[in-house]
Amino acid sequence: MISPADPSGPPAPPAGRPSARPALIWTALAVVYVLWGSTYLAIQVAVESLPALASAGLRFAAAAAVLGLVLRVRRGPGALRVDRRQLASAALVGVLLLAGGNGLVVLAESGPPGTAVPSGVAALLVAIVPLLVVLLRAATGDRPRFWTFAGVSVGFLGLVLLVLPPGGSAAVPLVGALTVVAGPPAGRSGRSSPGACGCPPTPSSPRCTR
Repeated sequence: MISPADPSGPPAPPAGRPSARPALIWTALAVVYVLWGSTYLAIQVAVESLPALASAGLRFAAAAAVLGLVLRVRRGPGALRVDRRQLASAALVGVLLLAGGNGLVVLAESGPPGTAVPSGVAALLVAIVPLLVVLLRAATGDRPRFWTFAGVSVGFLGLVLLVLPPGGSAAVPLVGALTVVAGPPAGRSGRSSPGACGCPPTPSSPRCTR
């Protein structure tokens, strides 16, 4: 029998949080696919009857009201108190995430005929975020491993094949596509940690707001 101190024995499970069950992982993945993917279809439906940026503003105002109510109930009124620095930081993050990241996508889907991007194409174009993350890491000195580069490169090539129709790229509106692609860098710029932006470390921080 192998003693607990025997280095040749099987490694002990790491201390900390218990590992998630596979069923929960697949359920979370399915929820992300459905909710995240349907966002772009919901945008396309909303802009048919509402101004583009107004529809996005109403969406996030409703989300903020729900999140604020949850914080008020669970943590008390003190959870909603912020100073001027935190308010200014949250405003900057909100502009980058909502007006830049999501706002550009909404504008691209609500453009005039010939420039508007279909919701399915918009969802695929936003999928370049992993590639942007890798490039930003490399630019800041945190060089990812070779297989990370290889994985996102293969994914990007697959994205190109899905977006470009067999007859050529004319079927994908160039202006709308470039508008969508400009959204993730703006959103990524606003996705900073609560400590970096001066926001309190609560679910109302930029990460959870996103």
